[in-house]
Amino acid sequence: MPLPLPIPFPLPLALGTDIVHIPRIARLLGKDGGRWAAPFIRRVFAPGHERMAALARLEAARKKGDGGVERWIAGRFAAKEAALKAHSSRRLSFHEVCVEVGRVKPFVVIRPSPPRETAAAGAETTADGEVETERGQVARLSISHDGEYATAVVLAVDDYVEGTEEEVEGR
Repeated sequence: MPLPLPIPFPLPLALGTDIVHIPRIARLLGKDGGRWAAPFIRRVFAPGHERMAALARLEAARKKGDGGVERWIAGRFAAKEAALKAHSSRRLSFHEVCVEVGRVKPFVVIRPSPPRETAAAGAETTADGEVETERGQVARLSISHDGEYATAVVLAVDDYVEGTEEEVEGR
């Protein structure tokens, strides 16, 4: 006799976590005299205010000779990776995951990227020049730093249900 199916978790919640070695980010940002810093930031941070904030922090850190920007970027990178893992049933890109700061804590907003044709065709834009998209889905975020590591945990709603279609319909 086959075992009965386990009772599924009652809430559509998903958890994602990631850890980043900060010296790895520092090496990447300083590689070839910093030549790879801007391409890395363009690849990871969404166009508009998120990318501008990262580039501004990077430039300010270079002028001051401060290494704190690596910790900040490593934390944001870990947060984006954790959000991708929490939404594993979706095919998200780094640009669709935006880390924002509320009054007290940071949080993640998942904003689907508009099709390239929409952006090129003069779609509605925000004051920052970003193309207006859906409002987005908010997920809870915790970022922590300790020594040479930055870690992040994301708690999100994920409507994906495990099992075959017949099993899901039978529940």
